[in-house]
Amino acid sequence: MPIGKIVKLIVLWINRYSSTQIESEINCSPTTIVDYRNFFRELCIKIEKRYGMIGGGDEEIVELDEIAVHSRKYGRRDKERELTRILGGRRRLTKNVFALITPTRSSKTMIPIIREKTIEPLTILKVLSKDGEVIHTNNIESFWQRLKKPLVMANGTSEQLLPSYISESVVRENEKDNFGEMIIEESREFRSG
Repeated sequence: MPIGKIVKLIVLWINRYSSTQIESEINCSPTTIVDYRNFFRELCIKIEKRYGMIGGGDEEIVELDEIAVHSRKYGRRDKERELTRILGGRRRLTKNVFALITPTRSSKTMIPIIREKTIEPLTILKVLSKDGEVIHTNNIESFWQRLKKPLVMANGTSEQLLPSYISESVVRENEKDNFGEMIIEESREFRSG
């Protein structure tokens, strides 16, 4: 594919164009677009692996929550299929996030993940604290909506690709306006490495 088309494809993907929109804009096969989108999400996985803790400690608020998603693109009729659980957190100060697939909802599984991603000391608050004060989780809830949107638009995804969609959402959220620059830089490192 000519470099001009590749650049246009990158720009369209960064700006969240659908595969159909990209196909009509650059006039290439759906298979090619799927391959490039998967490659870009693989770059997001590499970027996300470099992230450390998102925050925490004294006076720092990190909203924690978990959601369940269906990753049923090719198992649509399988109604007994279990949901995939994702644990995530969002630091209120910087708005940085993390999100990881968890095998269970147990504290035995989730607390080590929380400790790995946040700074001690950490006070875990429920939605309603002991003194009756309501603790909102609006920030992490809005992140979940942004994470789920591409999955809903694509009618789900395979279990194998779900981690790459999660990584894409985390990197988009954490890099904000620098997302495109990070993808281009990571692709340069991929080519030279």
